Amino acid sequence: MNYSSVIKVPDEKALDALCAKMFNQLLIHPNVILRIRDIDYKLPTAIQAAALPLALSGKDLIVQSPPESGKTLVFAALAAHIVNDNHQSQQREPFVTIVAASSEHVTKIKNLIVKLVPDSSTVW
Repeated sequence: MNYSSVIKVPDEKALDALCAKMFNQLLIHPNVILRIRDIDYKLPTAIQAAALPLALSGKDLIVQSPPESGKTLVFAALAAHIVNDNHQSQQREPFVTIVAASSEHVTKIKNLIVKLVPDSSTVW
């Protein structure tokens, strides 16, 4: 079977995000972008530039790419974005569940989330 996907781009800002080459163009919360830069990420990888805007627009994603291509930052940045949005709007504490192929990968994602959230004491 052949499957094809249609990506509808609702506006110019979303189009810019889908074509982004810099983290600040990916619709990520500004606090998360600052922390990403603080831990020495310079430019998004192709998988980060493609997956982050789609996920932030509410799309469900299955992210597949080779090892060391940037998936961990995708998962961690999305979780940190949710936490930052909830802190800013003073909503209830967000709940993020990480499901990964191994406990080592879950730990790697969690450790990165701790670096990206404003109050890492809420991450466990």
